[in-house]
Amino acid sequence: MGPSTGPVGADGNLFFRGFLNLMLSIHRYVSGDDKWDKPFPVAGLEDQTFDWTHTRVARYLADQWEARPEGPHCENTKIWPYCLSAAGLGLQLTDRVSVTSHHWVFDQWTEEFLKKKYMAFTPDGRMQSMALYYDPEIDHLQSPNPITGLAPCWYLIPQNLPLAEMMYQTAVTTLGWNNPELPVIRLPDTRFVALGIVLAQELGDAITAARLRERIEEWCEPRFFGSNDDEFGFWFQLGEEYPRGQLSAFLILSELVEKGSWWQLFNRPNLAKFREPFVVGVDYPKVGLSRAFNDNGILYLTTYAATASHRGQTTSFRVEQLSSATNVVVRRDDGPYQRWRAIADGVIEIDTEIEQHDFQVLVGLKSDSDRRTADSSAGSDRSGRSGFMSASAAPPASTDLSAGAVRDAGLLIASGAGTCPC
Repeated sequence: MGPSTGPVGADGNLFFRGFLNLMLSIHRYVSGDDKWDKPFPVAGLEDQTFDWTHTRVARYLADQWEARPEGPHCENTKIWPYCLSAAGLGLQLTDRVSVTSHHWVFDQWTEEFLKKKYMAFTPDGRMQSMALYYDPEIDHLQSPNPITGLAPCWYLIPQNLPLAEMMYQTAVTTLGWNNPELPVIRLPDTRFVALGIVLAQELGDAITAARLRERIEEWCEPRFFGSNDDEFGFWFQLGEEYPRGQLSAFLILSELVEKGSWWQLFNRPNLAKFREPFVVGVDYPKVGLSRAFNDNGILYLTTYAATASHRGQTTSFRVEQLSSATNVVVRRDDGPYQRWRAIADGVIEIDTEIEQHDFQVLVGLKSDSDRRTADSSAGSDRSGRSGFMSASAAPPASTDLSAGAVRDAGLLIASGAGTCPC
């Protein structure tokens, strides 16, 4: 390996290329927009630029991984399971949202190198350790221990759930986090505490989740801030003026994750949403949406005052891709709502005030009896949480795919903040 002039096409630099591809696949899944499959410039050394597309980034990554089955390098001669797990997840989601089949390189690497070279097991198959990284130049495994598996576990869950569960159980048992008879150990790196509670909720470990949540209230200092308490973050006892963005972004997942929700997002993605009605024209950051999803022909959405100083002001937003703009019923806060109008084929505009309101938009109703039936049906509230860090406002657990999709964007965007040990 030698110096490379471009960050994507480098021999090393896997962390850049892998996380870039994961981010591009997340954007495509959330938005349905293929804009990044049109060439975009990437800055390199000495004022050079290199054109890439999402498809080309994924193909280059997969081809490089196939040529180096032990795993592409981050720093030259350093192979990090953490970064490779994130890169694999990007390939998995890319395969889901576009016509590619690259993820097999990750599966091969997992069986032939992660398990056989970078991890250690007892004769009866119990995990003993995983290395932080491997240096093939000197055949060196860095700091193998039973806790390191927490780092890649989040990215591994959708790709190899049994192995991820083994990594998680080995780490929390070693730390004693899942043992009510022991005190909760605080690791020097707070990122592992954030990982612990998010993983516990995803994997259904209620004991560990409850024990860590108690400590997080003390160790991580969750609070609102800003001129009108419009912002929220975690201070982590760092004594700084503002919260750390990456750490706060990942820890907020503890307010979103339910058992299996992260796994389901990648293995049973809600691609039908791109054919369903959607909300546009929201005047953010004055007003925000805490949820918007379709279920059984009804579009559910909730507005809130994203900036408190604008509370009570009038605003409007549009619902598009309706099968009809005339046979529509709109409800707000469980009652009929008339402040809307059809403005184009399949498009309506809704007027409201900047405040927390629950809306339902029902489409395709032909008669008054249908409308009365729909009014009654939509009146059964399926509301999500009304605010962060509020246990009483948490959404009920659901195995219904459409209802579960309400958290997709939040999970993806927040997790994309990364917790890279580099």
